[in-house]
Amino acid sequence: YEDANHVLPPVADKDGRREETLEWLNELVAQLWPNINNAVQKIVHEQVTPQLQASLPSFLKGTHFKTFTLGTITPKFGPIELVSRQHGLKLNLNLDYESDVDIEVSAAVIASIGIKSIRLRGELVLRLEPLIHETPVVGGITVFFNDPPELGLDFTGIANLADVPGIAGIIRHQINAAISNAMVLPNVIAVPIATPAQGVDMADLVKPLPLAVLRVTAVRAKDITAKDWHLLGKASSDAYVRVALASDSWNSSVQKRTCNPVWGESDFHDFMVFDRDQRLCIEVYDSDYLTNSDLIGKPKWPIKACEAVRNSSLPLPLVDPKSPEEKCCGTLEMKFEWLQLSAWDATAAKAKGTLVKLGVNRMTFPPSFGKSAAVLVKLGEQERTSKVHRIKEPSPDVVSVAGALARVARRCKAQGLKMEAIQEITGLSKEEVNAALADSDKKEGTAAALRPEIRMDVVFYFSVYEDDAKKLDFTVTALDEKMKPYATVASSVGDAAAAIDATPTMRTLKLNEGEGSVQAELEVCLFAIG
Repeated sequence: YEDANHVLPPVADKDGRREETLEWLNELVAQLWPNINNAVQKIVHEQVTPQLQASLPSFLKGTHFKTFTLGTITPKFGPIELVSRQHGLKLNLNLDYESDVDIEVSAAVIASIGIKSIRLRGELVLRLEPLIHETPVVGGITVFFNDPPELGLDFTGIANLADVPGIAGIIRHQINAAISNAMVLPNVIAVPIATPAQGVDMADLVKPLPLAVLRVTAVRAKDITAKDWHLLGKASSDAYVRVALASDSWNSSVQKRTCNPVWGESDFHDFMVFDRDQRLCIEVYDSDYLTNSDLIGKPKWPIKACEAVRNSSLPLPLVDPKSPEEKCCGTLEMKFEWLQLSAWDATAAKAKGTLVKLGVNRMTFPPSFGKSAAVLVKLGEQERTSKVHRIKEPSPDVVSVAGALARVARRCKAQGLKMEAIQEITGLSKEEVNAALADSDKKEGTAAALRPEIRMDVVFYFSVYEDDAKKLDFTVTALDEKMKPYATVASSVGDAAAAIDATPTMRTLKLNEGEGSVQAELEVCLFAIG
């Protein structure tokens, strides 16, 4: 629920537009810019670089960001819109950033690639909720983009030439992915202000629940522009529809050699809607095998998720955004269904399907594990990958306790006690005891007895249409800092969930492949769609 009335009265500017100025915020950002620059550099090196290397062919695996600074020009914010919500307030804030960056990518066996400017435009959202009846009044602040911001990169060096056309695209894709994984719904940056005792749960801020499922079905297109010429026969297109909502995207099937494609009832995709202001991006492409697909057209105006049903089964005029006058290039008909979520019931789920929520709250690793990790979750043919999470260094007090436990383990071993007895006395796992014993020749106060832990707080949603979702198998794979599989566990949805209802169920599973074991605390629950 959102009240359309603005809480802050807008101010008229010289052009007569109604907006609230934010010079104070722009000045604040300018003062904080050096710190923001350092924080972004850390994200690039710890998250973007591993994912970039994982997406490149083997001869380019050494590619990394040699230099990365955001330049001196700071982003500009405004205007701002303040909207009341059922449990708090929401601020919609325009962001416009175009900077003289200094970025150099060392592309392994080829020459370096430079980026001389970045353009980033979008609407940043700040939620202040829940509101409570005691200090600090605001329970927490959540920051995110409803829709992926527009990203423009100006390359220099070899990426600006036709010699290596794929490199620039991969870099652009990975930067987009890093932004989406960090700040595009359902991914958010959450800062709790109140305490759990005041009714504010960090998990509720970090992992927002979907409002509903928007089912999008490709129906037909008429009189679309022909992109392929044939020696015999009329020109045509190999058409498909691409739809994106927030960080999720989907491509329909390709209809060959036609300017009037028709898709079947099974050509649909379920999108999770987390905010009513999210917008659908709909585009029609001509598929090409040897080159990038050609954009045929898109609706002139984006469609809000909450308003999509109004446009269901209606012809949407398509325009070519690359033409000077946005030339009309056919019409597109889509079917939109707004489907509510309810407690899972086998009978109800058969009608429209099941939404499976698979979350990974935290993971613990053997002492020998690296400094960062990600997680890959697969359910049937669908898969999702989290961003890279870095293991936090333990505090001196924790290291001191771990060192003391390691010394106790070594003394027990010297007294001839068996492994089971040492584990009972110290409370350490078998891997931790072995690490402590192997570390006996090293420095005292070792952290080898520690099991590094990462607070993941990632959630993945999967729409499935089998009669019994409990029988579906899923896998959880821990990825190391190079995005390579480290350990994997397989289970069925029914076995992993202690109860099949809308209440999250926590299970700790061992991932026994790889070096030592990895503990993963999972959250598994099911919802009926429709």
